Amino acid sequence: MKYIEKVRNYIRENNMIQAGDSVIVGVSGGADSVCLLLMLEELSRMEGFGLRIVNVEHGIRGEESVADSEFVVKLGESLGLPVFPYKINVPELAAEMKVSEEEAGRIMRYRIFEDARCKVGGDRIAVAHNANDNAETFIHNIIRGTSLKGLEGIPPVRGNIIRPLLCLTRAEIEESLKEAGAEYRHDSTNDSNDYTRNKIRNEILPLLKEINPATVEHINSLTEDTVKANAVLAKYVDKVYDEAVEESRKGDIPVSINITRLLGEDDIVKAEIIKKGITKVAGAARDIGRIHILDCMGLLYATTGKSLHLPYDVIAKTSYDKLLLYKKRKGVGHSHQNHDDTECYVDYSGLTTYGKCSLRAEIIENEKIQIEKNLYTKYIDYDRIECGLTVRHRRTGDTIVINESGGRAKLKDYFINEKIPAGIRDDIWLVCDGSSVVWVQGYRLSESYKVTDTTKRILKMELTED
Repeated sequence: MKYIEKVRNYIRENNMIQAGDSVIVGVSGGADSVCLLLMLEELSRMEGFGLRIVNVEHGIRGEESVADSEFVVKLGESLGLPVFPYKINVPELAAEMKVSEEEAGRIMRYRIFEDARCKVGGDRIAVAHNANDNAETFIHNIIRGTSLKGLEGIPPVRGNIIRPLLCLTRAEIEESLKEAGAEYRHDSTNDSNDYTRNKIRNEILPLLKEINPATVEHINSLTEDTVKANAVLAKYVDKVYDEAVEESRKGDIPVSINITRLLGEDDIVKAEIIKKGITKVAGAARDIGRIHILDCMGLLYATTGKSLHLPYDVIAKTSYDKLLLYKKRKGVGHSHQNHDDTECYVDYSGLTTYGKCSLRAEIIENEKIQIEKNLYTKYIDYDRIECGLTVRHRRTGDTIVINESGGRAKLKDYFINEKIPAGIRDDIWLVCDGSSVVWVQGYRLSESYKVTDTTKRILKMELTED
């Protein structure tokens, strides 16, 4: 087939298929997918990989759609390739999923392709996106609003998905099929401009090509350059992220951004750092828009205590020189007076469990003990305990000894001086001896309980939170 070497080189450049691979090919019966199938069938004999065909009938176009599926089955049989036909009802699925029919069809196709791949032990899933599709995606992303990532267009490879025809324009595909004398089906829904992508394909892109016939090629070149530029930016962003951001798997603040460190960077780096942090907390990025990032960037210059509510129940809040990112949840930002005022006495020779807190204690004789430096393991002078240790949250009147001369500070003042975020103070676990704070989990020990040369018995404590 014409352009077969162009596709072959593109597959090699992007490491899409290896000898011995089994490739699932999504075939609708249209020009693009038929061209993809015929080219891969020819290349499979040259390169030594296997093919299986998957067809999805969407239940939208009635007899026309059924006829398309029958065409694909016959085409597969003529090539001696196995065909796996699937039938779904996209209108019903779209209603259930509360998305457009276009989106529901896309989601279900990829689910089916992956299901088929797993069932037959396939290695790759080949779909028929081409250079025009990439240009349309680029335009679509610009229209609806996008970051630099959206300007990369459609990737040649994403996980198990490969797109061998991205190097060909639609005109080249049609030319290739014409030379081969190959038949294909026409999807009448592609003629309707009800879908945004069709409007771009049928009206906007042709107008741009009137201005410059090489529009598609130029857009594709730009997407390739954007991929390279974004890779360089991402590498630098990762470096700054490591320097400016603290992540915690335990505690209430999973992401804390050093504002002072971030202010020295260009706005584009600030934006990428903030977006990366929000995504870490949210576990998703789809609904994080440009406006949310810009609002968070404004917080970098705000006074302490200012906050924003973001998608996925994420809260961004300033605390001194930190921008804190965390999920909205019970216990963060509530009044101290409303906090649970109960406590639990510590078992000095076993495990104490109180809510999500677990404290394991052990009395050790002070003989050649190796004291570990660990955020969640502490050692105190057992004989200095007066009232009996308890595990609880803060209360009015709590104090802590902060220097060797016995200087005592209110716990509230200690939190302020250490710039501990107000939103998490009520949720920090304390080990207390009456109103004297022995240990502020994650921060410090009271000076008056520390092990000294005269200590006879040591209490080792390991405090963790589920």
